[in-house]
Amino acid sequence: MKQLKKKIVGSVTAGLLAIIAVPTIADADSSPHIGVAINDETQTYDEPAVVHDGRTLVPMRGIFESLGASVTWDSANHQVAGEKDGREIVLPVGQNSAVINGETVKLDVGSQIINGRTMVPLRVVGDALGVNVNYVPEASLVEIESDTYHGSPMDPRDRVADLVAEEIDQPDHYFEVEELYPEIFYLVEVRVNTDYGLAPVVDRAIVGRSYEHQPLKIRHWLFDDDLTQQEFYDYVDRLRQGIFG
Repeated sequence: MKQLKKKIVGSVTAGLLAIIAVPTIADADSSPHIGVAINDETQTYDEPAVVHDGRTLVPMRGIFESLGASVTWDSANHQVAGEKDGREIVLPVGQNSAVINGETVKLDVGSQIINGRTMVPLRVVGDALGVNVNYVPEASLVEIESDTYHGSPMDPRDRVADLVAEEIDQPDHYFEVEELYPEIFYLVEVRVNTDYGLAPVVDRAIVGRSYEHQPLKIRHWLFDDDLTQQEFYDYVDRLRQGIFG
């Protein structure tokens, strides 16, 4: 979890809630990534499906939005919710349970944060959205059949903002996303909403992919120690020019 390092004075500091840890796992087993196909169309998500503790976990936001469902992240309660056509699911991160249409359901493995993305058990997709799901182990492929497939998921800028939001995990933050290089690198400004308007920028992050179609990841924070502030801004300028080295 990212802890903001720049001090915020006055009422802004007083209004911030304490950071609470969210369970995360860096990798899921040592198995290869799992492919996802909806109605036989291969999907590309920021974080691929994986096997964890013998169960298949899939990226909730990408798949739910492809199927026409909305997804919201509740930072205060550390849980993710999905809704479609009056059907609702709530998953507390790290807990082996879900609430589907008001009924608590036990899960073999709970939702997890992997590389900044919320991953949920495959069965949750079928139970929550009423679609057919199947995992084909010999092909390392998740197959989903749905009559309400909406095509590719959310705009990349929204995915980038959501990635940073889950990493910071504090309420009342606002994120402005600039595309530095098309679909590869982004600059995110982190601000704090207050009763007195929008506070100054409290941090910046560079988010990007190793190469095309790979998962988006946070590469650098402005106020971390791996780069000086001048090095950070020089790197941003190079990315705007398409210089990645």
